[in-house]
Amino acid sequence: MSDKALKVLSPCVDSRSGKRFAVGDTFDPAPTEEQAARLFKAGCLPEAAIEVGKTADAAAEKKADAAAEAKAEEDAKAAAIAAATDEVTLAKAVLSEAEEAANKASTADEKAKAGKSVTEAKAALKKAEDALEKLSK
Repeated sequence: MSDKALKVLSPCVDSRSGKRFAVGDTFDPAPTEEQAARLFKAGCLPEAAIEVGKTADAAAEKKADAAAEAKAEEDAKAAAIAAATDEVTLAKAVLSEAEEAANKASTADEKAKAGKSVTEAKAALKKAEDALEKLSK
């Protein structure tokens, strides 16, 4: 960015911040392209400020895009963590039911089936907890 391009030629005010600039000041932060064009037409900034404004607009757009992308990634991670948390909650409920059924089983066949259900529920819970832990890092 050229200091000459942003050298104030006539007193003006940055409409974004209300900051006042005197003749000879450097208009900083750089104006947007639209703002630079208005200030050029008013005789406050040299024509070169418009090109600086284009660059500032592109940089601001790039920064906004990066922020939006980061927000989308953050939101996706939060949704994945919420889903994994739900899976853990569900797995705990299934395990609780399986353990209750195992406690109520009276025949050897019922006990074997209930034992298998408890083992499977514990494995499912471990898998869900591991997935949640991995996402939470």
